[in-house]
Amino acid sequence: MVQVVTVVSASGIDRRPKHKPELGWFVYLLAGTAVIGGFLFGYDTGVVSAAMLYVPKNNGMTPMSDFWKELVVSITPGFASIGALFGSAAGDHFGRRKVILLASSLFAIGAIVCGIAFDKMILLLGRILIGVGLGFASMIVPIYVGEASPAYIRGILVTGALLVFTIIPLKLVERLGRRILLIASDAGVLLSLVLMGGAFLMINRDSADVSHIESNDYNLSLINSSATNFAHCNSYSNCDLCVTDERCGFCAESGFQRISGYCLPIDPDNSDKQSLTGYCVTNQDSNGWHIHNGTKYEWADVYCHTRFTAIPIILMVVYLAFFSSGFAPMPWVLNAEFYPLWARSTCVAISTFTNWSLNLLISLTFLSLSESATKFGAFFIYAGLTFIGLIVFIIFVPETKGCSIDEVEILFMTEKDRQKIREEMKRPHLEPGNMYDTEMKEF
Repeated sequence: MVQVVTVVSASGIDRRPKHKPELGWFVYLLAGTAVIGGFLFGYDTGVVSAAMLYVPKNNGMTPMSDFWKELVVSITPGFASIGALFGSAAGDHFGRRKVILLASSLFAIGAIVCGIAFDKMILLLGRILIGVGLGFASMIVPIYVGEASPAYIRGILVTGALLVFTIIPLKLVERLGRRILLIASDAGVLLSLVLMGGAFLMINRDSADVSHIESNDYNLSLINSSATNFAHCNSYSNCDLCVTDERCGFCAESGFQRISGYCLPIDPDNSDKQSLTGYCVTNQDSNGWHIHNGTKYEWADVYCHTRFTAIPIILMVVYLAFFSSGFAPMPWVLNAEFYPLWARSTCVAISTFTNWSLNLLISLTFLSLSESATKFGAFFIYAGLTFIGLIVFIIFVPETKGCSIDEVEILFMTEKDRQKIREEMKRPHLEPGNMYDTEMKEF
């Protein structure tokens, strides 16, 4: 079998060192330089999430619908999936190092284009360049670091490639192993998503009711029943459902207590400031209130005052802690170890393409899914998908801690092939105490 030949030398002597080699500064410098792509990915994700709160308010970016918001965010993982596929052939033809340099260059150029963007199309172009660079980096960096790392620290170095900002997987990956860390992290993510869905459900139930405006209640000086989306917005039952719709906002008397109000269509040119009709159509005063007959009205197009508003923020921190401790880095570590050399680039490219394609799907549909299935419904759906992933991990993912890349192939052999290796072990030319005496006990 090819698998046996790649592990045992021609003389039958195990090629694994009897002692762990001492590592100099060059190994860590090499890995650290290669993993900058992982840092850039995390940085870009954080920046775009915060930037999308303000980009729609930029004069050159208006009007920016939910579709455009989803497109700006999702275009990067979309092109990352394409970059991952091309990165496989490029890595085999030109070498890992040159592809990493190309990815870094695309990152830099894309960041400059995004920085100077004065309209939506230029911003989209910059996000595309960043996406292609991200696809190259996410596909080639784990391979490069995995191939260049000794078995006993490979998990640490590859983990660093994807999550240089968390210490938990770096400390535990070689102690607990990939499988345990992945399953524990997945279970934590599942719990966080269920709690997140529950928190949004509580917010929905606690948000203020909508006072429906009937046809005989119209005050023609304030209400324009023919305004775009008026009837649609007026049909919602509470504030949370109202503000989840990008076309509507909630207008109520000012105050942080739970007060019934009106669900009104937004003013497309000033969606965060006023409605298209009703009590919140007037210009705001210096404190941001709309005043009518001495009564102050508050306009909200993205939030509602409830007793539970802070809970999703706290749970998001919990979710990120569980996600970054294993669910984020471990698939990349395992991806760098599972495949034989002749298929490694192709297999990692396919799996990376799948990852970014699903990222694209989530980014492109989150706002629409939240509107159609409600916010809490969306998170319950994500929790269901995570549960399926947990079952798959428990049943099919083997432990690769301490195995060389060649030895990992044995984990996926049939029992018949493993039996051949056991018979090979019994031959006298193999020294006692070699790798099979310890590793094959698991098989």
